Amino acid sequence: MMSVEDSVLATKIEPRGTAAVLRVDGLLDSSSYPQLRDVLLHAVDPAPHALVVDLSRLTAHTPAPLSVFAVVRLSVARWPGVPLLLAEPGPELRAVMERSTVLEFVPVFPTVDAALASVLDAPPRERVRLRVPVHRVSPRWIAEVIGEVCRNWGVPQIEGPATTVAEQLIFEALAGDASWGDGLLLRVELCDGLLTVAVRVDDPFLPQLGGGFDRGRELAAVAHTWGYTPTGDGRRVAWATIRTSSG
Repeated sequence: MMSVEDSVLATKIEPRGTAAVLRVDGLLDSSSYPQLRDVLLHAVDPAPHALVVDLSRLTAHTPAPLSVFAVVRLSVARWPGVPLLLAEPGPELRAVMERSTVLEFVPVFPTVDAALASVLDAPPRERVRLRVPVHRVSPRWIAEVIGEVCRNWGVPQIEGPATTVAEQLIFEALAGDASWGDGLLLRVELCDGLLTVAVRVDDPFLPQLGGGFDRGRELAAVAHTWGYTPTGDGRRVAWATIRTSSG
């Protein structure tokens, strides 16, 4: 008989157009919960347009471990903003889900195709990933790169604020970790009236939302909101958003 310590899930992720499907096979319990949480966080980190989790081969005997889906969905709601959808739970799993709170937070579809079809009308996303040359990065380099991105996307009016946000995130991230090797990954995304700038970090440095700021005053002056999203590998993504209009 498999002990609690031995529960391991088999997972496989497959691209489906601009979305991704994660297939999960095995028993979800308290011991496999951390594994599935980290797999989900890794799967959304590349920012597919949606992540659909195929539950057809997943089992769970109690409701509590199913909270992993709600926890991850809420964690990534702001960044990277990837919709997390569940599909094809078997009758036994569906019965357990109905005793949990997961149905209140995560949409469930009868098939993977139905889940994918539900996100076809999602707002379009523009995104770019840039490798920051850590040994020669400068405010001028950041301004040129961010300025070009904003102009290409038709939002030149936020070029200044976006540059300020990118500077703070990049230089704070580099100050906190000297082992970036070939470079730091900068991600910029435009969706539904919000421009998001993000970098992967080891240590927290952003000021608390709504608190007093001794550091991060420039960020607080131009950003709409900011925060962290875990990546599943011990690091986090620090991100900040800027509205493209004052309305």
